[in-house]
Amino acid sequence: PSKDVSWAQCKTGLQYKTGALPHPKNLYRWGLRDTPICPWCHKESGGTHVMMACEGLEAIHTARHHAVGRGLAKAVANGRKGGYLEMADVGRKEVLPQELAVTECNVPGWMFGKRATDLAALQRRYRPDILLVENVTGATEWVQGIEVYIVEFKVCQDTNPTPQWERALTQHAELVDVLTAAARPYVPTIHIVPVLIGAAGTV
Repeated sequence: PSKDVSWAQCKTGLQYKTGALPHPKNLYRWGLRDTPICPWCHKESGGTHVMMACEGLEAIHTARHHAVGRGLAKAVANGRKGGYLEMADVGRKEVLPQELAVTECNVPGWMFGKRATDLAALQRRYRPDILLVENVTGATEWVQGIEVYIVEFKVCQDTNPTPQWERALTQHAELVDVLTAAARPYVPTIHIVPVLIGAAGTV
């Protein structure tokens, strides 16, 4: 435990790692519940289900995702590439750390090109967790030499991170195509950077 991680959170992590998390399937196995079915989504329960997949716990999973994202975005903002941070979609403005207070939560409009007809719809559709635009500061249009980093972080199963890694890569493939088309005649270099965090904390 530390100032950022409570004893309760440490306990939950240890229970998940050791298979002792009190989810419905375990409670049924221990004779403390009449059914192993998840009460929130009515599907088969289990440790990975509760920690990552339950639709009924989506709000909790989203809050965890944003909390991790704020930590990552804060580290980027304080690092040597902090000046290139263009956006961070990591929660409501009022909960952002000071370093991110002026950071946009949408892809900057200029990146969709001057011919974009419904900017608001494009910004709703394409929402990476973090976006950096390197080799130019305060850009308002595409120029040659721009390098873009699309950062997407996912919580993964510690023993099987590959599916979430692949999902992060494919999730923003369309955005890469859209930005590449919008930048013409310039040819930007665009990277998709997955960041994986294991649900049990070992990745």
